[in-house]
Amino acid sequence: MKSASSRANNKIPRDPLDPSVFATERTAAARLAHWIEEEIAAKQLGLGKADVDTSGTDKLSPDIVLFESPRSQKPILVIEAKLPHFDVFNLDLREKACKEARRRKARYFAITNFRTLVWFSTNRVYENRFEEEQIVGHYTLSEVKDLNEYDQAVFRVPTKEALATFLVELEAVYTKKRPEPR
Repeated sequence: MKSASSRANNKIPRDPLDPSVFATERTAAARLAHWIEEEIAAKQLGLGKADVDTSGTDKLSPDIVLFESPRSQKPILVIEAKLPHFDVFNLDLREKACKEARRRKARYFAITNFRTLVWFSTNRVYENRFEEEQIVGHYTLSEVKDLNEYDQAVFRVPTKEALATFLVELEAVYTKKRPEPR
């Protein structure tokens, strides 16, 4: 059940008969996955598709799973998405995302609140290394506060630009064209 503060942040009506439509975390995650695929195509990267909210045999369902190549079903990255007011450095959230990435054998995971995306090394987090060693990259996506506005150009354009940078770096590190930042 959503708390009053969650409802206020996403403007979810209290009246169950209100016909209004409101964007949710899953709505924004689907948009983000679509933009990821658009940037992969635009940059002609060798990365695969981005699936939204797929469940594995472990019954966990990461918000977005990015596959290593167009023909692969091997995840390279799991993305945990939260509402804009969430802290992307929250340790409980990091442990949850790490667990989902390890179960899928994804080398990396990321946490986003649609304002910021933080890219983590799954093994470094699992090994409980210092936070500075766990983080592979940090990207500012947008200043969105209300997910109902996420598709507006003022938020979409900077998000896609940051995603392009992130995806180019992810592919370069994954294919060993560039060393993983430490």
